[in-house]
Amino acid sequence: MNLSRLKRLRKQRHISQQVLADHLGVSAQSVANYENLKYEPDISTLLKLAAYFDVSVDYLIGASELAYRVSEQDITLLRLVHQLPEPARQALIEFLQVAGQR
Repeated sequence: MNLSRLKRLRKQRHISQQVLADHLGVSAQSVANYENLKYEPDISTLLKLAAYFDVSVDYLIGASELAYRVSEQDITLLRLVHQLPEPARQALIEFLQVAGQR
Protein backbone atom coordinates (compact mmCIF):
# COMPACT_ATOMS: atom_id res chain seq x y z
CA MET A 1 0.00 0.00 0.00
CA ASN A 2 1.35 3.42 -0.94
CA LEU A 3 -0.15 6.35 0.94
CA SER A 4 2.06 8.96 -0.70
CA ARG A 5 -1.02 11.02 -1.60
CA LEU A 6 -2.10 11.41 2.00
CA LYS A 7 0.29 14.25 2.83
CA ARG A 8 -0.62 16.14 -0.34
CA LEU A 9 -4.35 15.82 0.37
CA ARG A 10 -3.86 17.00 3.94
CA LYS A 11 -1.73 19.98 2.93
CA GLN A 12 -4.09 20.98 0.09
CA ARG A 13 -6.82 21.33 2.68
CA HIS A 14 -4.57 23.09 5.20
CA ILE A 15 -5.19 20.45 7.85
CA SER A 16 -2.61 19.72 10.52
CA GLN A 17 -1.54 16.21 11.37
CA GLN A 18 -3.09 16.69 14.81
CA VAL A 19 -6.49 17.70 13.41
CA LEU A 20 -6.48 14.69 11.11
CA ALA A 21 -5.31 12.44 13.93
CA ASP A 22 -8.14 13.66 16.17
CA HIS A 23 -10.67 12.89 13.45
CA LEU A 24 -9.24 9.40 12.95
CA GLY A 25 -8.82 8.64 16.64
CA VAL A 26 -5.08 8.05 16.32
CA SER A 27 -1.98 9.98 17.37
CA ALA A 28 -0.37 12.70 15.27
CA GLN A 29 2.70 10.45 15.20
CA SER A 30 0.60 7.74 13.54
CA VAL A 31 -0.46 10.19 10.84
CA ALA A 32 3.19 11.17 10.34
CA ASN A 33 4.10 7.50 10.06
CA TYR A 34 1.39 6.94 7.43
CA GLU A 35 2.61 9.95 5.46
CA ASN A 36 6.25 8.86 5.66
CA LEU A 37 5.27 5.33 4.60
CA LYS A 38 6.62 3.83 7.84
CA TYR A 39 3.33 2.20 8.82
CA GLU A 40 0.09 1.36 7.07
CA PRO A 41 -3.28 2.17 8.60
CA ASP A 42 -5.75 -0.62 9.28
CA ILE A 43 -8.72 -0.92 6.94
CA SER A 44 -11.02 1.00 9.29
CA THR A 45 -8.62 3.96 9.37
CA LEU A 46 -8.12 3.74 5.62
CA LEU A 47 -11.88 3.99 5.09
CA LYS A 48 -12.04 6.97 7.46
CA LEU A 49 -9.24 8.69 5.52
CA ALA A 50 -11.00 8.18 2.20
CA ALA A 51 -14.28 9.48 3.61
CA TYR A 52 -12.57 12.46 5.29
CA PHE A 53 -10.90 13.56 2.06
CA ASP A 54 -13.87 12.50 -0.09
CA VAL A 55 -11.71 10.34 -2.34
CA SER A 56 -11.78 6.66 -3.23
CA VAL A 57 -9.61 4.23 -1.31
CA ASP A 58 -8.07 3.26 -4.66
CA TYR A 59 -6.97 6.85 -5.20
CA LEU A 60 -5.67 7.17 -1.67
CA ILE A 61 -3.45 4.09 -1.97
CA GLY A 62 -2.24 4.98 -5.46
CA ALA A 63 -4.17 2.28 -7.32
CA SER A 64 -6.20 4.79 -9.35
CA GLU A 65 -5.75 8.26 -10.80
CA LEU A 66 -9.44 9.04 -10.21
CA ALA A 67 -9.77 10.91 -6.96
CA TYR A 68 -13.54 10.97 -6.70
CA ARG A 69 -15.82 8.20 -5.60
CA VAL A 70 -18.50 6.96 -7.97
CA SER A 71 -21.81 6.26 -6.26
CA GLU A 72 -24.30 3.59 -7.23
CA GLN A 73 -26.61 6.39 -8.38
CA ASP A 74 -23.87 7.74 -10.67
CA ILE A 75 -23.39 4.29 -12.17
CA THR A 76 -27.13 3.85 -12.70
CA LEU A 77 -27.43 7.25 -14.37
CA LEU A 78 -24.51 6.50 -16.65
CA ARG A 79 -26.01 3.17 -17.68
CA LEU A 80 -29.38 4.75 -18.40
CA VAL A 81 -27.86 7.56 -20.46
CA HIS A 82 -25.69 5.11 -22.35
CA GLN A 83 -28.79 3.12 -23.34
CA LEU A 84 -30.47 6.16 -24.92
CA PRO A 85 -30.36 6.66 -28.68
CA GLU A 86 -27.92 9.39 -29.74
CA PRO A 87 -30.58 12.10 -30.41
CA ALA A 88 -32.10 11.55 -26.96
CA ARG A 89 -28.65 11.65 -25.36
CA GLN A 90 -27.90 14.97 -27.05
CA ALA A 91 -31.27 16.38 -25.97
CA LEU A 92 -30.57 15.29 -22.39
CA ILE A 93 -27.15 16.97 -22.44
CA GLU A 94 -28.69 20.21 -23.69
CA PHE A 95 -31.45 20.03 -21.07
CA LEU A 96 -28.93 19.49 -18.27
CA GLN A 97 -26.78 22.38 -19.47
CA VAL A 98 -29.79 24.72 -19.45
CA ALA A 99 -31.00 23.42 -16.08
CA GLY A 100 -27.53 23.92 -14.60
CA GLN A 101 -27.51 27.59 -15.59
CA ARG A 102 -30.56 28.40 -13.49
